[in-house]
Amino acid sequence: MNGNFKLSDEQAARIASIVKNTLGKEQSDKVEKLFSDRNKMNAIASSMSERELAAVKEILNSPELLKRILTSPKAAEGLRKIVGEKNG
Repeated sequence: MNGNFKLSDEQAARIASIVKNTLGKEQSDKVEKLFSDRNKMNAIASSMSERELAAVKEILNSPELLKRILTSPKAAEGLRKIVGEKNG
């Protein structure tokens, strides 16, 4: 896996908007910052198999699927961990 992961501005904005509605603005800003860090995103992508990366790309390209996933309770818990929120 070469690790090149490109998230469009539209995809990043969509993710930030969903996270903002799910967890609030502060966490949304943290997630947006994470996704804008190309080095971190490439490091994450380089640890994925081709199949995993293809699945992530499919989710990112489907606004409805992305929304369903990011608004689930399990995803909210995971997002809180990613952005370092101690209590949900």
